[in-house]
Amino acid sequence: MSKEKVKQAQEESQKSSLADLPLEEAIKVLAALPPLEYEQQRTDKAEELGISRIQILDKEVSKARKENSPDSSAGKIVSLYEPKPWHEPVNGAEVLQMAADAINRHMVIRAADTDAAALWAMHAHVFNVFSHSARFLITAPDAECGKTVLMSHMIGNMVTRPQAVELLKPAPFFRLAEAFQPTFLIDEADVFLREDADLLAAINNGWEPHGGVIRCVGDDNEVKLFSTHCPVALAGIEMHKHLPATTISRSIVVHLERAADDEIADEDIYDKRQHQKHIRDIGRRMARWCEDNKTALSEAAPVMPDKLRNRLADKWRPLFAIAELAGGDWLARVRNA
Repeated sequence: MSKEKVKQAQEESQKSSLADLPLEEAIKVLAALPPLEYEQQRTDKAEELGISRIQILDKEVSKARKENSPDSSAGKIVSLYEPKPWHEPVNGAEVLQMAADAINRHMVIRAADTDAAALWAMHAHVFNVFSHSARFLITAPDAECGKTVLMSHMIGNMVTRPQAVELLKPAPFFRLAEAFQPTFLIDEADVFLREDADLLAAINNGWEPHGGVIRCVGDDNEVKLFSTHCPVALAGIEMHKHLPATTISRSIVVHLERAADDEIADEDIYDKRQHQKHIRDIGRRMARWCEDNKTALSEAAPVMPDKLRNRLADKWRPLFAIAELAGGDWLARVRNA
């Protein structure tokens, strides 16, 4: 706060009575005082304003301080991209093939992993009709293996409400999850994730609809439940060394290797200006297909491979449901994946 505002607040507070001011203005004057000066005056000022409980005055002054804090206007409002569903009905198998073709064009990746990525991106549009939402885990032995290309540029441009991050704490995770149900794209997860048990717990329990965290919020410490149920993709180096088995078992894991210099043509190296619109149009087609087939997907009971049980079946069942309903050769492809 500027010295001029502090001085003005001090002068106002020394007037014969703050009661001469509208109550809202009086609170602002007290909020502008340095903390020690407010502490010295709070009892007298509460009496002047006819407030019998000093704690009430403290609460209102604290609220005014937060509203006037420079930090309150810092940063940007969270705004998430949500694809507008395609203008006409689409064929599910064709849309999935378009997604696979786009991924294969821009990076070197195993066919089974390409298919898993395309199906997972489709599931992100309609994850809340399923009993589980598998985490999508991208791992590689070294840098420059295509992790960011796959997660942020391929999947990130196909899904709905993508929120890309390279550092994340539990509080913004569960508040964003509760408010927006975004598709989290957590890059460089090997650098920080293992050290944050609270964030890992939220990512783990958020794979089910009832997943959430309980926190005390506000000056009254009101107990509230925040949902953590939303799609999450993670990428990092040698993630099997950095994540607990509880997270890996909830994840569909894709392994990448570094491409040779001549494996991707120059014109196929991802460039946002040239390629983003086409990939986002695939996402719009996914949105339309999921919108048209939401009820069928919610009622789906796909035939799962023998011995695919428990958590392994839970994490793959949504992708099997999508593949079975989409048709074509996708059921065989998801079985291979």
